[in-house]
Amino acid sequence: LADGRPFLASEAIDGQLLSVRLGRTGAMHLNEARPLLEEPESAQPDRLQAHSIEQLNAALAAASDGTHRVRHDLHSLVVQLEVRRGKMHLHEAERLLDSPGLSAADLRRCEQIVQEIAKKAGDISDFELRWIVEDIQQKLEDRRHQKEQDHRNNRLAAAQQLFDQAKYAADLAQASQRVNEILAIPAYNNDTEALQLRSQIQDEERRLRTTTEKIEQAKRSLRNGNFNGAQETLQLLDSPSRLLRTDIERLLNLVEDLINAEDQENDNPQLALGIYEKAGASGVDLGASLTTAVRRCRNNLIQQVEEEVNRLLHAVIPDVQTVRQRLSEVRTRVCEQSVEQEQRMTQMETLAARKEQIAQAITILGQAGDATHAVALLRGIRQQVPQSELEKSDEGWLVLAQARVALNQGRLEETARLLQDVLPGLRTTAACTRLQNDLNMAQETAQQVGTAVAALDRLLTAPSPDFAAAVQIVRQLTQDNPLTQRVRRA
Repeated sequence: LADGRPFLASEAIDGQLLSVRLGRTGAMHLNEARPLLEEPESAQPDRLQAHSIEQLNAALAAASDGTHRVRHDLHSLVVQLEVRRGKMHLHEAERLLDSPGLSAADLRRCEQIVQEIAKKAGDISDFELRWIVEDIQQKLEDRRHQKEQDHRNNRLAAAQQLFDQAKYAADLAQASQRVNEILAIPAYNNDTEALQLRSQIQDEERRLRTTTEKIEQAKRSLRNGNFNGAQETLQLLDSPSRLLRTDIERLLNLVEDLINAEDQENDNPQLALGIYEKAGASGVDLGASLTTAVRRCRNNLIQQVEEEVNRLLHAVIPDVQTVRQRLSEVRTRVCEQSVEQEQRMTQMETLAARKEQIAQAITILGQAGDATHAVALLRGIRQQVPQSELEKSDEGWLVLAQARVALNQGRLEETARLLQDVLPGLRTTAACTRLQNDLNMAQETAQQVGTAVAALDRLLTAPSPDFAAAVQIVRQLTQDNPLTQRVRRA
């Protein structure tokens, strides 16, 4: 067959039985048997066995009543044929043994041939055949030993490679199996290299079991929220298994991140929340401890943002843009919020919307724009918000806006009175400073105009009016305000 195993094929032919032939013609004569030995040397040994030996044995059995010489000659022919057949089989075995690609099936075939021929050689007492058998047996033993050595070397190399490149416990088990296959060979049951490698594998298996137990212990500590305990368990691990070295380093990094996040929960909850979310995606089961830590961070983050938002929105000039940005970041970061957290976020967003209108009014006042629109915005807020929720700064901005409107309309005394009512905190703002400067300029202009008007009145009501001097005074009044406009019209 293709894998080296022998097989037997038979075919039915149209012929007579040996018993029929013997009954018809009698036993084969010696002279009839002699030509059978004239087969060529290249004849197959199985064919010699099938035709020659069986027929000679049949003739020998039929000549049981014949003369001693006939029986001796027939027996000699059988022996010669057996020797010839044995030599041919032994040559076949020798050819197989000398072939470089000797398979296990070929080796078993050679052993079978040698065993059969050795028994025949003992029965027929042929020394040459015995010598050939002994020679073939030695070759067979050498090849068997070589096969065992090759088997040992291949198994040892495979076991060493599995051990050196082991990533899982199954790799160590396969390496141990290869070593045990070597030690199962009688000639190598005390092989030094195999025993040494087995000892290394067993040591690594023990370290693997110990390391696995410590990792599981650390993971239990993590699930219980004891991050420092998990770190201590991993750091005290002596001689960890090289198969789990990467897992230990990854777990240690995770533990250090969790400890850092725990320390940052109050001071920097946004950073801590990011670390916890990253830890949740690491594949390590952190159990309820992670859920609790994330909830704490979200509460701390919203509380921190709430304090910052109140500080920014309740300032003299609300920083609505920064507040909007911070609230958006919280919305993005805290995707899942509790009902209480959602209520707090809604309150902050409502306050930001109100303060945004105040910021628009402040912008208008700072740029000396349409103060009437600023007053409308501030009064609208006053109508929307309960009196108890109104802030003094909101009322102060409304007073400042009314003062700007009074100034724009030329009511200087009312503007000065309103400015006196402005809160101290608003007096340093750009809008209030600009309004005060504009008021001072308007008052100075009014004084100049008053003086000019009195001079004009004297010049024009004199017995001899000085029109040239009056025109010069009018030209000096260049300020574009209600007073100068009135003078120019006069």
